[in-house]
Amino acid sequence: MYDIKWIRENPEAFKRGLARRGLDSDAIYNELIKFDEDRRSTITQVQQWQQDRNRLSAEIGAAKKAGDHTLAAELMERVSRIKGDLTRAGEQVAESLGGDLGK
Repeated sequence: MYDIKWIRENPEAFKRGLARRGLDSDAIYNELIKFDEDRRSTITQVQQWQQDRNRLSAEIGAAKKAGDHTLAAELMERVSRIKGDLTRAGEQVAESLGGDLGK
């Protein structure tokens, strides 16, 4: 099994290994790199959403403590949307992992 970091650092060696096996090395390499870029992008987005959720949760507590129930409700709605985004992102990642490289 290859390490994705090694593949990014040694693309020609990786492609040569695939070609020796009679595989379409360019297509497989390009698909693998695209998949990794998408995965990295999703991870970054998820981390941002988690930071936003945590910040908003703290703001909810402060709003409730201050007695501002309208603001607290607005913030809770935003947190709910973020949770939905996180759930959808998780589903997309699970779907992408079910795909076959090289088809």
